[in-house]
Amino acid sequence: MRIFTALLLSVLLACSTDPGPQVAPDAALPDLDCRVERETTEGAVTGFESRDGRSCVYLGVPFAQPPVGALRFAPPLPPAKRTATLRAVEAGNVCLQRTTLSSVADAPDVIPVFGEEDCLYLNIWQPAGDGKKPVMLFIHGGAFVLGAGSWTTYNGEALARQDVLVVTVNYRLGPLGFLANPALLDESPEGGTGNQGILDQIRALEWVRDNIAAFGGDPANVTIFGESAGSMSVCTLMASPLAEGLFAKAILESGGCNGVAPLTVGYAHAASYAVDTGCSGGTPADELACLRKMDAHDMIKKMEFDVIASALEPHVDGVVLTDVPLNTVRRGEHNVVPVLGGSNANEVLPVSLVNPHSFRLKTMAWGDYYRALESLYGVTDATELRALYGKEAGYTDPFDSWYTLASDFVLGCSTLYGVQAAGQFAPAYHYVFDWHAMGAVGEALQSTHAIELFFVFGTIDHLFRFLIPDEEVDAARTLALQTQQLWTSFARMGTPTADGVPAWPTVDEGTMMLGVDPHVSPDAKRAACAFWDSRMVLGLESFATVPNAILDHLP
Repeated sequence: MRIFTALLLSVLLACSTDPGPQVAPDAALPDLDCRVERETTEGAVTGFESRDGRSCVYLGVPFAQPPVGALRFAPPLPPAKRTATLRAVEAGNVCLQRTTLSSVADAPDVIPVFGEEDCLYLNIWQPAGDGKKPVMLFIHGGAFVLGAGSWTTYNGEALARQDVLVVTVNYRLGPLGFLANPALLDESPEGGTGNQGILDQIRALEWVRDNIAAFGGDPANVTIFGESAGSMSVCTLMASPLAEGLFAKAILESGGCNGVAPLTVGYAHAASYAVDTGCSGGTPADELACLRKMDAHDMIKKMEFDVIASALEPHVDGVVLTDVPLNTVRRGEHNVVPVLGGSNANEVLPVSLVNPHSFRLKTMAWGDYYRALESLYGVTDATELRALYGKEAGYTDPFDSWYTLASDFVLGCSTLYGVQAAGQFAPAYHYVFDWHAMGAVGEALQSTHAIELFFVFGTIDHLFRFLIPDEEVDAARTLALQTQQLWTSFARMGTPTADGVPAWPTVDEGTMMLGVDPHVSPDAKRAACAFWDSRMVLGLESFATVPNAILDHLP
């Protein structure tokens, strides 16, 4: 799961014409409000005018002290006071990570590592105009091992045109953000263990609560939204008692509420990681002290991708999380807020296309395919599977069936479960993003994982234009505007509305199909997800089994 997500994100983000950090123009700052000092709890901040001239931008604003030295693995602390004004014109460091290709590399010592340990910075897009603006804080995806809030994909300029204040954040990744060592509980019982990256997100929300009014934002109307691992983070925050009162609404994009690990798995990985790094042989406290002396880049190089699916993610530590988030939400013991969430129609199609073994499915007999599914999922009769994913359901071949099944199992249904659970206690809205008007290159991607981000942030022109035929560009821009209106109206009022989009019912009444012709489906994914709900091990092991395992059960 984590590797597939990281691979897709790397492919999509590589399409950016400017994948590096955003930097202010070389010209002098415009003589606008952007030059007015904004007073924060740490000191004054100034920014610069956006390229469209409709918002002020503040890049690289610290929301915590650098988590280095003795603060490595520790809960984040508020930033130090400043006497000089911060000229926030360049994005801060991205958090330490390595290229996604390292997931299949055999030589970790030569794997490129980039970023810095000093990386806890956020970015703000403040729209022009008076009055308190709704705040939308975005948490990036990347399998909890890569990504940054400053990446061009997440430029908040277009979204801010909808009269909302946009914030993007970094958080610690990989072992620096999600290593679960029992000694951390002894050091800081209130900080837990294995959730350093989530604590960073909470610290960012605390900074927003204390400071965003200085930028024209309404601290009482903060919407958190995220994609993939960022969406799982959003649901983790919904379930965490430490995030109570820090946000008013939540948006889940292709990431559910059961992507967490138990401490037993986290501790086992920490012990294995101590061996890999040469820090084993003592107590957990000894291992922690050794890791704090290591070069941080070397720590990332020693990260083993084959354990990511079950270890480098949020943990049920009894502090940040007391249970699997989905269980907490289903009981109504979460931070109850309105929720909007959904997934894309073809989440895993590109992975299916690049997996050489999957082509065996193209010519496989349906009977052999059904037997493989029965073996994998412990189903004694494939009648239901055939009705959902078989030839009877209109699929052309087992390959066509498999990537739809995988999309449902891995991301589609897990996200729907979270929305349905939240909908028992507050208004909740479900969508399926289904954009198919692609060119020859984009046809292989279709509505794949993360593609909705370019519509949400309105970055399709400079990121994905080459995938969209000229005759479909206007339709793509219309859908981008509609998507932005839906997301921002939800942030503003708790109800998603947009020009040209029918009234969006709550999740118990239907699903909004977002595409060239937005419409409501009363039962999209319901039968499939009800089937998987009865067969998934909801919670701690849900993401340990990926449908790639189907291939291991083929005759």
